[in-house]
Amino acid sequence: MVPFYVAGPDWFEGTDDLALCLAAEEKHDTFLTTEHGKPRSQKAAGDWFSKAARAAGLAEGKTAHGIRKGRAAIFKESGASADQRMAVLGHETESEALHYSKSADLRRTIEGTQNSN
Repeated sequence: MVPFYVAGPDWFEGTDDLALCLAAEEKHDTFLTTEHGKPRSQKAAGDWFSKAARAAGLAEGKTAHGIRKGRAAIFKESGASADQRMAVLGHETESEALHYSKSADLRRTIEGTQNSN
């Protein structure tokens, strides 16, 4: 894990938001816990995120999966390699990283720009 005080690469527009959130919360072995400090299941975490997105005023249908997929495309468009995207987004294979950044390839094809990642 990279410490929060280490500067990220140019393609990753880091902010202090995550570090501030983590500093304000109780310490647990996992980041997403219930109000009782227990780890959330994958489904419960997704449901929690969707509710939080709606409460924040985001359009219906904004999910953690969709946002993660969008980040993959943004990282690729910004020059991140497959290995870098895999490390940040938790993809286990290069084919998974390529699948989730496919929209970046489609955009480059439409715009007529070369894909080097």
